[in-house]
Amino acid sequence: MGDHVVALVEANEDNKTIFENLMQLYQYDSSEYNGEDCNSHGRYLYTHLDHYWTGDGREVEGRRAFLITVDGKLAGFVLIIGFELLPDTSADHSVAELFVMRKWRRKGIGRQVMLEIFRRYPGRWQITQERGNRKAQAFWRSVVAEATGGDFVEIDSLPPAWDGPVQLFTV
Repeated sequence: MGDHVVALVEANEDNKTIFENLMQLYQYDSSEYNGEDCNSHGRYLYTHLDHYWTGDGREVEGRRAFLITVDGKLAGFVLIIGFELLPDTSADHSVAELFVMRKWRRKGIGRQVMLEIFRRYPGRWQITQERGNRKAQAFWRSVVAEATGGDFVEIDSLPPAWDGPVQLFTV
């Protein structure tokens, strides 16, 4: 990764506009795999973002929002939740979204960030990927294997619960 300084900064409600802006880039990139369209105003909607700033969202649902910076400049974000997305997996934590801006992809930024997240939030994890997003699947398999020494289970989830691979593991 070179001499770049990567930082993971826990966000608060003052950072909400930054997330709203970065979410447009993320959802645009994701539309290639999930087929979602922007609305008539040219914007993508992310209905759960406000939950990261509420008391229930933070305290009950364990939602945490982090900005990723590289050399002091915005490079992406990660959103985690303190519950399982898929039923009956006994997960304590899930990654809701991970976004690294294209400039910083394939440089180890996402890996470094997620290994730090796993260190900060030990427990049982569940990571989902969309069926069509092969790059994300390869990334997550590699990161989870590194974090767990290869000790994880992958299931193939089908609709309606989810449509794609899911890694289950403990760190």
